[in-house]
Amino acid sequence: MLWTGLFAFGWLLSHPPSPLWVVAPSLVLLAALAVIVLFDIRYFLIPDGPVALLLIAGLAATYALDPALLLERLLAAAGAFAALRLAGLAYRRWRGVEGLGPGDARLFALMGLWLGLPALPGSLFVAAISGLVSALILLRANGPGQAREALPFGPHLALAFWLAWTLGPVELG
Repeated sequence: MLWTGLFAFGWLLSHPPSPLWVVAPSLVLLAALAVIVLFDIRYFLIPDGPVALLLIAGLAATYALDPALLLERLLAAAGAFAALRLAGLAYRRWRGVEGLGPGDARLFALMGLWLGLPALPGSLFVAAISGLVSALILLRANGPGQAREALPFGPHLALAFWLAWTLGPVELG
């Protein structure tokens, strides 16, 4: 998957803009997010391959479409990673169990790279609401005895990522 993405973006960068150029980032994003969701649901793990593909694709698309945004997007990615990783470490220290893994932080960082800083608060809000609704549905279906069962957060981040990419960021405030 990573090599296919690299080849596709290399080809796109070496050819003039076309309708494929407009659609290719969305197709790469959708495919990689689908793999991330399936893995996180099954294994509570966000695999490195799709994350690396999205990193390369996000850098290539940002550079090709508006190179002036590259530094801003990299800083947004770094801030997003730091925020979610610190929240995850704080939760682990407080509760003694993993709450947000490093894969969740990497996925949130990719949102910063692809969408920019203004999209991050709304996307995190959408992901949190989605996660809360899922937890409530599972609690209702399984009863209160399963309240401490782990719930992967990657699918909710992926949903928020895709919605912000296709519909635009949610503005809070």
